[in-house]
Amino acid sequence: MSPNAISLLDLLHLMCAHGQHKAVYGAKLARDLGLTNEKSVQVLATELRREGYLVGAHDGGFFLCITEDEAQTYLESLKARIAGAQITISAFSESMKRRWDSQGSLF
Repeated sequence: MSPNAISLLDLLHLMCAHGQHKAVYGAKLARDLGLTNEKSVQVLATELRREGYLVGAHDGGFFLCITEDEAQTYLESLKARIAGAQITISAFSESMKRRWDSQGSLF
């Protein structure tokens, strides 16, 4: 785990971001960690989740899940994003087929 991911975990504990009702905005976490933007916080939160930490996100804030319901709600939001991405992937793939199957290479 990267040092910045550990710092994010420590900061969430320090700020008592235990539970969705105490979520801390990504912009504040980025500032406090000396990061350039909120996307960096998202990357670190993903790293923590992949290590098994129950870091949730809601309305731009990050928190440590303290109930199964919070964790389940976040898990459902992940599944919805994946489903949305799958729709985009399928549409993009179909567009590629229509474009290049009928015209050949553009180059």
